[in-house]
Amino acid sequence: VSNIEVQINLKIVHNQIEMVKKNAFANLPRLENMYVEYNHLETIEPYAFENLPSLVSIYLQHNNIKMLPMNTFVNLPNLKVVYLSDNNIEKFNQNWFAFTPQLKRLIINNNRVTFINMAAFQFLESLKSIAFNNNKIQHLHPLAFSGLTNLLELDLGHNKLLTFETKLTSFRILGRLGLNHNRLTYISMSALKDVQYSLSVFYMQSNPLQCSCVEELYFWARRFNIDLFFKCQNRELYCVFPFFDDAQCVKRSQSEFDC
Repeated sequence: VSNIEVQINLKIVHNQIEMVKKNAFANLPRLENMYVEYNHLETIEPYAFENLPSLVSIYLQHNNIKMLPMNTFVNLPNLKVVYLSDNNIEKFNQNWFAFTPQLKRLIINNNRVTFINMAAFQFLESLKSIAFNNNKIQHLHPLAFSGLTNLLELDLGHNKLLTFETKLTSFRILGRLGLNHNRLTYISMSALKDVQYSLSVFYMQSNPLQCSCVEELYFWARRFNIDLFFKCQNRELYCVFPFFDDAQCVKRSQSEFDC
């Protein structure tokens, strides 16, 4: 698809596309929104999405993408939204993007990401919303989100996190944080100190939290007027007691809970 100079939205949906080649969308200066959803897309070549000055959003959900090459999205000065949900992506890398200064929303739900590296978004500082819901994330580098001073929403729900010790010092205006449906037994109040004045909603339900930690969270959220979701809808509060010293909310090994 190329050489169309009128304003367009491009929809290539419910087909059997398996590959997007370099410069597949050349000379589309007024292309604003691109939908390449519900295909069989596995391979995207470097510079597949390049030099599209009016492009605002790209939707690549419901494909078979396992990885993206360096410089997939290049020189897209107005790109604000990228949806990559419902694929098979195993690793996120910010080098997919080059010269995308307006990127605001990055959605990578329902994939297979297991780890987020140090400073994973440091060159994407314009981001306001990041979602990795329903992946397989087990570990976050303590500095994974450094530099994201404009972030408003972070969704890490439905993963496999055992700990959350990530530095939140960059999150000056974070309003919504989702850590629900993980495997967290403990969360440090000191880790949340940097967001307690900006946070308005905090999702923590469906974690096997220590009961002492639930109590600390509850009073902390109440003090700072934060809507805290810490139990499942229409169910009694679920929390766990360690074998020893159960009045303290501290980091513990799994052996302190196992029978």
